[in-house]
Amino acid sequence: GGDVTVSRGNLVIPTAGKGISFTGGTDPDTTGTATANILDDYEEGTWTPALAGTTTAGNTTYTTQTGEYTRIGRLVTAVGKIIVNSQGTLDGNVSIINLPFTSSANATANYGYVTFSMASSLLITATESLNGFVSTNSTVAYLHIWNASGGTDYLDDAELTDGADLNFGITYFVAT
Repeated sequence: GGDVTVSRGNLVIPTAGKGISFTGGTDPDTTGTATANILDDYEEGTWTPALAGTTTAGNTTYTTQTGEYTRIGRLVTAVGKIIVNSQGTLDGNVSIINLPFTSSANATANYGYVTFSMASSLLITATESLNGFVSTNSTVAYLHIWNASGGTDYLDDAELTDGADLNFGITYFVAT
């Protein structure tokens, strides 16, 4: 009937599939479902991002390869840093692989996105920008180059160099 205060320790919900309900009964938005308003998953952790080609995944080696993620409900935000030591035999369009969770298989507006806070030592022009997306039911982020005159094209292995330095964030939904 009132507030709950936990002075010491944790509030533990030991039953799988249970969580904190935000249904309250007074929300004027009644279009959702009660299960969509339950926070039943929170997780933080590390992951190891890597690059792969679509023709040949390759044997790329790295100077730096770090990542962290936070999952809140269905939403995953993963950040990472990769510095390529040697591109090796990577061939084809370049993607970031080993995402910490498989993306949702629901194709209705559930594509995730990739942003870069810094990308250096790539063979792209100053008028091009690097971005990407996470397809459905996948642990792969496909990388794109955008430019005003040509639109969007995949980042090709010929545009990746030894010493490439990528700092990125990836946000996507997972299945419930």
